Amino acid sequence: MKKAKHSIGPRIAALRVERGISQTELAEAVDMTQQGIQSIEAGGVKRPGKLREIARTLRTTEDYLLTNKGPKNVGDDEDHSDPIDFDSDIRPEDGIIELDVRAGLGGGGITEGREVRHDGQYADPVKGEAWRFPARFVREELRTTENRIVILETAGDSMAPTILSGDRVIVDTGHKIPSPDGIYAIRDMFGSIVVKRLQVLRRGDPPRMKIISDNENHPDEEVGVDQIGIVGRVLWSLKRL
Repeated sequence: MKKAKHSIGPRIAALRVERGISQTELAEAVDMTQQGIQSIEAGGVKRPGKLREIARTLRTTEDYLLTNKGPKNVGDDEDHSDPIDFDSDIRPEDGIIELDVRAGLGGGGITEGREVRHDGQYADPVKGEAWRFPARFVREELRTTENRIVILETAGDSMAPTILSGDRVIVDTGHKIPSPDGIYAIRDMFGSIVVKRLQVLRRGDPPRMKIISDNENHPDEEVGVDQIGIVGRVLWSLKRL
């Protein structure tokens, strides 16, 4: 018996191509594999588990993907994402938050009067002013959504000359799987956020992770994949010239 094919897959494929997004880019944005996206687009899945994330990334609605009857295009200024978890009712009205890593709370402490973003067992204070980027830049250059992004100010020279102390980086907090290899924001042994280059050593069972500093004066480390906490993937560096 032939496997039933569902029309949602071809709609996703057509809209993805129309938006200029590759299968790999869509997979990264919704935390899936490229093979998973390929299977969906082939019509083998009636309702993908990541449907909401797929619709958001493709700037459309779930109704359109499911029925071909809902609104196809969602305006760039609309945000249908889950809000970031804040302790305080006082938060930036819109825009992208910057974490105050120099005043980091690590294991979930409390800073009186400070707005706090939760990340699992950790809590990080948020700076008072938000960053704002053009919607097209977020969509086409960063290839993510605004609510997944945080800004971090780096400290130290371990990633020099790639990233210098005081440079700010744009981090996609929705990308917590260390694949592909690249630069990620991670938690150190004290719960603080640091920026390092990660490489998965796939020969081991279980696989291990190499934590690399671009500055040759800082030694590399090797740890188990489950021994590090990934805050997100570094997408962009903002440098002072």
